Amino acid sequence: MVVLKVHYNETVKRFNVVDSSLNYEVLCEILRELFNLRGDYNIRYTDDEGDLISLSSEEELVYALEDLPRSASGSILRLRVTDVLSSSAPVNPAVELFADVDGNTTRLSFKAFGVDLPSQAYAIMTVNGKFAGRVEVAHGG
Repeated sequence: MVVLKVHYNETVKRFNVVDSSLNYEVLCEILRELFNLRGDYNIRYTDDEGDLISLSSEEELVYALEDLPRSASGSILRLRVTDVLSSSAPVNPAVELFADVDGNTTRLSFKAFGVDLPSQAYAIMTVNGKFAGRVEVAHGG
């Protein structure tokens, strides 16, 4: 038994699947039905190091399932589904960083456009082209 935990936009769904009945075609059909997907989409899974790995074939699904840690309560395959942007509406990936300085306190915020950001990352700060520090950044991705 494998537990699939699937993120799509702001929705997270969790369900069980029997290992032997799961193949790439079945997975795609389940995702289309669960989230009413109409266009192209990407599937990625979270590996044991927390990286998002593309999942686009039967072989990659087999590898993802073999890579899962096994426990008495079953295994969890964490998936993230994202829509593929159509070529008619291109988006240039960008991250805008904003700084609000108040006395000795600087608050940083950012907006991401056309790019997935990890839930935790580091921002490197430079002043006049020289390294000024590294700050851990977290968001609710």
